[in-house]
Amino acid sequence: MLRLIFSTLLINFFISFQFLSAQENEQPFVVTYIEVLPGYEEDVSTLLSQVSYFAREHAGNLRYQALQRIGRPNHFAIIETWADLDSMNNFKSQDDYESYRSTLGYIIYSPYDERPSTAVFDTQNNGYEGEIYAVTHIDIIPTALEEGRAIINDLVQQTRLENGSLEVAIMEQNNRRNHFTLVETWLDERSRVLHLGTEHVSIFREALLPRSGSLYDERLYRLIN
Repeated sequence: MLRLIFSTLLINFFISFQFLSAQENEQPFVVTYIEVLPGYEEDVSTLLSQVSYFAREHAGNLRYQALQRIGRPNHFAIIETWADLDSMNNFKSQDDYESYRSTLGYIIYSPYDERPSTAVFDTQNNGYEGEIYAVTHIDIIPTALEEGRAIINDLVQQTRLENGSLEVAIMEQNNRRNHFTLVETWLDERSRVLHLGTEHVSIFREALLPRSGSLYDERLYRLIN
């Protein structure tokens, strides 16, 4: 019995080690959720436009998009990708970035929710700017993790083939392997609505439900800049 327990622990250690090693070699991906006091929407939009421009000019940045939530204009999100950790850390140590965080600190009413992640599947990022961005947090119960990953992968691959689908990417949160962020960029709202009525979305949601650890948290955004 002790030998079996030891073997299981050893296998889990090597799996964890391999995962962490892979993370170190991946391009850092970060999704950030920001909620500010009502009345400051325009100020924050301007602030995020400025920091986005600064980020995209910084060496090693591959993507930095600021989004404003549809229907909840005081909610924002940032999607960013970097060539490596050094580039990202260097950017976030700059005075301009620290000033941005300091200014934002006076008007947010919940913590600055920054979630470092890693691409799970091949990331499709063609630089397109769509009309609608869907950012969804997906929580898979740990005992169904591999099944959940396969279910999400099927959705990603099929959604990429749809008309109006500009980007579909899935990221895994670094400190919680069972938490994922699904990012979809759509040409327009009509394309997104047609997507919701497809058979593969219905199959995905049906399969995901018994393996999900929380509500399916989909949030719709428009690009600020």
